[in-house]
Amino acid sequence: MNLLLLELDSIPQLKNTLRLIFSQKLLNTVVDFVMNTDNFAHFGLRFLEILCLEFAEQVSQSEILGILCGLMRTSDYETVAQSLSFLSVLLDCAAISTNPSAFNVEDILKKRLLLLVLRTVYKTPELEYLHYAL
Repeated sequence: MNLLLLELDSIPQLKNTLRLIFSQKLLNTVVDFVMNTDNFAHFGLRFLEILCLEFAEQVSQSEILGILCGLMRTSDYETVAQSLSFLSVLLDCAAISTNPSAFNVEDILKKRLLLLVLRTVYKTPELEYLHYAL
């Protein structure tokens, strides 16, 4: 799905396609995929990152933030890097939200997650997506 969505020519086309395919069941399935796959979680995270273009609030209200804490503790470089990238996109969406009372940075970046990001960056400074974490 990631490759299909990235083949679209413009952001409006991508958002229209996301509106057509998005459902709570799809979101739950992708979150389950991310949680239950060892070395392929980054594919699911990438899809969730794309979903955030249109459905960031719904994505943030799923179980993904709890799962993200576990994924950032893995030794799989791709998963850790994609976790930081996903978190960055989600935080960017929260920062520009038109409804800050319901969806904001403080609701996403709790103390535990922030400490984990800092610890991850400290332990793995060569991370390709270091700038996302900062």
